Amino acid sequence: MLKKVFLLLTMIFGLSLLAQPTSAYNAEDFSIMLYPSSQTLALFPNTSVDGSVNIVNTGKIPIDFTVHATPFQVNSEDYSPDYELVNRYTALASWVQFAETDYHAEPGETVEVKFHIDVPEDAVGGGQYAAIMAYTEDSADPDATVKTASQIAAILYGRVGGADIKAEGEIVEQTIPGFLFDGPLEITETAYNTGNVDFTVYHAVTITDFFSGEEIMNANTTNSEGAVIGSNNSIVLPGTSRTDKIIWGATPKIGIYRVHQKILILEEEINTEQIVIFCPPWLILALAGLLFLLILWIILAVRHHRRKAPQVF
Repeated sequence: MLKKVFLLLTMIFGLSLLAQPTSAYNAEDFSIMLYPSSQTLALFPNTSVDGSVNIVNTGKIPIDFTVHATPFQVNSEDYSPDYELVNRYTALASWVQFAETDYHAEPGETVEVKFHIDVPEDAVGGGQYAAIMAYTEDSADPDATVKTASQIAAILYGRVGGADIKAEGEIVEQTIPGFLFDGPLEITETAYNTGNVDFTVYHAVTITDFFSGEEIMNANTTNSEGAVIGSNNSIVLPGTSRTDKIIWGATPKIGIYRVHQKILILEEEINTEQIVIFCPPWLILALAGLLFLLILWIILAVRHHRRKAPQVF
């Protein structure tokens, strides 16, 4: 009898183990990073260029990864990356070659991935854009029901020299609000690339108190994490427009400030200044109420004066 009970318990325990789903490692155990995240390459027809990127296994388990080249463009609305769109600016993806495409990295190991670019003789001057993609999947347990996959990209900004290269663009919109009920204050600029090669737009803001002249924000201002929030450098690809936004989040409830916006695009410098008034809705209502009472008092005073004035016959 005891033997049967023991066998039954053993079977139940064994089935319970089999019923447990096999799981992959935790997300924090499995991670990779890449550097540099972008490179600018000077290219010329009928020449070759060699380069490399570094893949770092920042996780706790060994990884296998593969590399390949894809086109690189952007979504015109939010400027998010697009690695599938093919146009005349993405031929670079077909010029990139790898000596190896499969790699292995132990935890903490950095692996150099070398690439080679052959620029064709008939390459047209202008921008060419591609991405080197590194893809890996958690394969430590091949029977895992849940796997962790990771894909990262290094962007290649290629510039093919030649008579056809054309760097042109313009600022099509600038926005500095003149009146705000509440923060944050958002200062924007939109640049449009009318040429055939990318360029960088520098956007900086200086904010000073109108009455005291105290500088509240400038191009070097950083947030609590040390990131610069007073200025930006944005790359604009050919045939696209890009909006850059600088935000002053710690705005006051009431105040008057002078905002100076500086934009550098190609060889042009644009400076704009605007007075910004911060005024909460309750203050507007209070001032409107006082104005109404003042007008009402004036009307009543005039009527009272007319009543007391002597009648002339």
